[in-house]
Amino acid sequence: MYCNTRRSVERNRLKRLLRESYRQNKHQLLKTCIEKNFSWVLIFTFKNLHNISAKKISYKIVEKEVITLIDEIKNYIEKKS
Repeated sequence: MYCNTRRSVERNRLKRLLRESYRQNKHQLLKTCIEKNFSWVLIFTFKNLHNISAKKISYKIVEKEVITLIDEIKNYIEKKS
């Protein structure tokens, strides 16, 4: 029981960090999507973070990854439009 609780606490912390980072940076993506009349659905996974403890992951790390992802999506949208 302790192991499952610990994992869920870490998983929830990661989700909170991810949501907050996206919330703080989504305006960059929204502007591009509105200009290009583009719709999207984003699904985030923790594929690269499964071996790292949530305690070691800071908001800055997550935010950097989210900004990189937003930039890649913006570039994709601009190429398609």
